[in-house]
Amino acid sequence: ALKKNWQQRAKDIGLDGQAIQLMSTQQRTSKSTFDIEKQEITGKDAVRFALEHFTEREAVVDQRDVLAYAITHGVGRIRPEEVFRAYDQMHEAGEIITLSSRDRQITTQAVQSAEHWNVKQVLDGQAVERPILDQQVAEAKLSQVEQAQRFKYSEGQRAAIAASLTSTDRFIGVQGLAGTGKTT
Repeated sequence: ALKKNWQQRAKDIGLDGQAIQLMSTQQRTSKSTFDIEKQEITGKDAVRFALEHFTEREAVVDQRDVLAYAITHGVGRIRPEEVFRAYDQMHEAGEIITLSSRDRQITTQAVQSAEHWNVKQVLDGQAVERPILDQQVAEAKLSQVEQAQRFKYSEGQRAAIAASLTSTDRFIGVQGLAGTGKTT
């Protein structure tokens, strides 16, 4: 019954058990100089590897992605049920935190702690600095720079620059798509 449960869980996250077994067999029988037997890992190692991979840039990740990546990382060295067992143990221990069971969104205790620290730093840094320039001087300087460089900033870029120059906050967050001039 437990094996069928694991097989169903693997199917639910989109894993193809036969493909994984084939990949495992191919890796074990390949003539590669990489010796899988010397690279032993546990289910927890595989889950931690996957969590580190996904939480490097995102605080909230999809449980299915983590499990699939952990199982793929362990191909030829551990069985998928070991990954599921390790995941469950880590979840029960509080190392993995479910944020939304419906959407299968998770994070780790370490990431959540870092996020709390970040928020505290931002809140503690509000209204503690003197502005670099007052609003009128900042606007005038922006206009001078635009004339000198012969192009105008977008409205969003102007607002971000003005906020950075006139804010009393220690931290200023600028959000935008890649290539929109956030570092301009």
